[in-house]
Amino acid sequence: MARLTTGIKLQQKLSTQLKLGPQMVQSLNMLAMNSLDLEQCINQYLESNPLLERDIEHADESNDSSLGKEADIIVHAEGSDDGWDFVHSSHCRDGTDLDGEQQWHQPELSLHDKLHQQLECEPMDQRVRSIATAIVDSLDDDGYFRADPADISLLCASTIGEVWQVLCKTVQHFEPAGVGARDLSECLMLQLEDMGGDAIVLKVAEKLLLHEGLTLLESDCVVAKQLGCSTLTVAQARECLRRLDPSPGLSQASPDIYVYPELYFNLLRDGTIEVEVRRMNGSNIRLSNQWKNQQWSDADKPFIKNAEKEARWLLQVLAQRNETIIKVGIFLKAHQKDFLKYGVASIKPLTLATVAAACGVHESTVSRITNGKYAQTPLGLIELRHFFSAGIETRNGNMIAVAQVSRRIKHMIEKEPASKPLSDQTISQQLNHEGITIARRTIAKYREQLGFPSSSQRKKAQ
Repeated sequence: MARLTTGIKLQQKLSTQLKLGPQMVQSLNMLAMNSLDLEQCINQYLESNPLLERDIEHADESNDSSLGKEADIIVHAEGSDDGWDFVHSSHCRDGTDLDGEQQWHQPELSLHDKLHQQLECEPMDQRVRSIATAIVDSLDDDGYFRADPADISLLCASTIGEVWQVLCKTVQHFEPAGVGARDLSECLMLQLEDMGGDAIVLKVAEKLLLHEGLTLLESDCVVAKQLGCSTLTVAQARECLRRLDPSPGLSQASPDIYVYPELYFNLLRDGTIEVEVRRMNGSNIRLSNQWKNQQWSDADKPFIKNAEKEARWLLQVLAQRNETIIKVGIFLKAHQKDFLKYGVASIKPLTLATVAAACGVHESTVSRITNGKYAQTPLGLIELRHFFSAGIETRNGNMIAVAQVSRRIKHMIEKEPASKPLSDQTISQQLNHEGITIARRTIAKYREQLGFPSSSQRKKAQ
């Protein structure tokens, strides 16, 4: 009878692994924090580490400067607590109670609640309603549609084409104008189409937004000559573009959101742009001199040594964070100066990899620095991610934003003759004639993303 024997063998194996220590993980987290979260994090370190303190002199300077160009920006929503403040203050002044109707203020609805109300009032097929409901529920707080249409089509047992059609034909016609857009260019175009006023001015604004017939954004005189209109019309069109809201969802009532801009782009009188980083981001923290000559007992020495190590590490992380932010800000100022001066019509293609290469940092670092952070600009408060857009190389070597090409395709299809829809090949030839080298298959991909069927299907639908 055979016996089954088992043995245990020990082996040594040499391998290398990259592991992040706790301090490295925390430094990456602090890099991704916005100013409000960072300030809370710094306060925790100040409470737990006796070797850290605030530099009162720098803090006073920062507080003084906050009254001017570095003021904290508060995005305030009406109808949150103002009503109760009013009731309390009135009662304290005259000692009389207000009636119940005056004391109660109906809270404002959120963006999603308002969209659901509009959805309920619209007559539509139940299948379309279910898709529209799923789309509304998937919208981000700023009103953009960034969900995967395949997930919605799976949820509603529909096709991706039906999802795009409901988005473009139904949801994008809800209020506020621009809601349901898939990118910044589409959001602004939807608002422009909804805007009333002089038809000629709106037409010129549309051409500026699409860069139609324009290779560079020149002065009003040059643009007016290229478009065959007056300089006053160009100036009015640019003013229309400045009034567009890049985040229509955030303008709806919601709990108070306190936004502290990380960067400040100031337009000077000579036309140049100055960039500053928020000075409150840990620049007023220093090592305390209170315990400099203190003699510590053996039991306290390890604690103080670790506290000093942690304090120096924190100061280094905050300095590197501010240095990286200002590097990114300087590059954005140089690359998107036309956007900062003239508005969204002049935004240029820009990727995280481009900024990372120019600033000498990793692409993930740029992503952490720009995600969820804002900049105060001559155009207002803008989220840093709106400075970025993918691009396509043109015949003359310049780049044009993919969003602009997509909007140009949509514009061409919407203006096509009903009896003779434009084929993908025809659109490709027209764009190539305009200097945008793009293949027919790419046109088909963008067309499907926009929710338009093929030319033969569009002709049958007439």
